[in-house]
Amino acid sequence: MNKKVKITILIIVSTIIYIVISQEGFYPFWDLDHDKDGLVNSREKELGTLINDPDSDDDGLIDGYNLTLNMNSKRLEHIRTLIDRKYPEQEFELFSIDNPDNSITLIGELDLDTDPLEIDADGDYISDAIEIIVLKTNYQKIDSDGDGFDDFNEVYTWSLDPNNPEDGAQFFLQFPNVEARHWSLNDGNVHGYSDWKYEEISLRDPYISWLAERSEIKWDLDNEGNRIGKFYVNGELSALEYGDEGHGSIDQPSFYFSHRRMGVCVDSSLANVVILKAMGLQTRQIHGRIPFEGELTGHAWVEVTIEGHEYIVNFGALFLKEGFYEKNGWIPN
Repeated sequence: MNKKVKITILIIVSTIIYIVISQEGFYPFWDLDHDKDGLVNSREKELGTLINDPDSDDDGLIDGYNLTLNMNSKRLEHIRTLIDRKYPEQEFELFSIDNPDNSITLIGELDLDTDPLEIDADGDYISDAIEIIVLKTNYQKIDSDGDGFDDFNEVYTWSLDPNNPEDGAQFFLQFPNVEARHWSLNDGNVHGYSDWKYEEISLRDPYISWLAERSEIKWDLDNEGNRIGKFYVNGELSALEYGDEGHGSIDQPSFYFSHRRMGVCVDSSLANVVILKAMGLQTRQIHGRIPFEGELTGHAWVEVTIEGHEYIVNFGALFLKEGFYEKNGWIPN
């Protein structure tokens, strides 16, 4: 037997041995990631996961991501058990497009350890646990179905199907005759609703973009010759009525504009700042105190820069910022 034949036989035998021991759960001499799940074979051996199956426990998460989240099969089974215990009459298909208010839209209320459950890989403000277990959406894409509506706004603002690429375009044709659902502070299970979080989610909403394209400032002069303005959104003043809808939290801009444009100063200023930002203007929401009935009271308003000048936006009215605070006794924080 010549040398070339011996080498060929050795390669064939080695390949057979590699296949056999791999199927039996042992590992080759070199350390590869055989199933491309982010874990090399030796690490899979330590964890007890399979080298030929990227999702060893069939939980919808590749093994490497399971390790990152510390959500192994036992943990996911624990989550499902808690869900079944809390909602014994409901099928495991937890998200209902027709009745989102009765769907399980948060895992946090199940008294779980929240660290791994609040991880949000794609930054859409829906936790990966909610996306994987409840919504069945892609936890690595802000817009799972690619219809132009991000997952958060599809589910929690407009009650659309985040896995249906057709409903976004159909819904867009209904603007402005739509009514947004009021966000719950726990929607998405990524906690901490700062002003910026409200702004970021709103600025992704096609409804807000649609309104911004139809917004304008109409200018005039006051009795002293100073430039003043009124802010119109889709043909109406941005603020029409002062009051509280009674939801116990801020009305997000989509809700505010699709429900009579009624709100308190925080609702109005947030709605204004979002539309002005969507128009491409440099703006920010301001919190402070203003004189009211003989004392200082909390208030929120907007500062915006237009054509090199700074203005105060209070509800639907604009005033030149220069000298405004001193003249009116307003104190920004």
